[in-house]
Amino acid sequence: MRPGVAATVVPEKPFTREVAATVAAVDPVVDSAAGTFGVLVYLPNPRRELPGGIRCKLRLQGVQ
Repeated sequence: MRPGVAATVVPEKPFTREVAATVAAVDPVVDSAAGTFGVLVYLPNPRRELPGGIRCKLRLQGVQ
């Protein structure tokens, strides 16, 4: 996981449009209880089709 990796943002319903994004930064601190870490992505949304605050999943390309 590193900046520059291609990703796809997949919003929960009722939104159905997946949006291409790029990883901008990766938080080096892991939440050991949850097994998660923070990722900041650049998400172009010029028409504001996705409002702030909705739940999304992030699909990373080429990361195993």
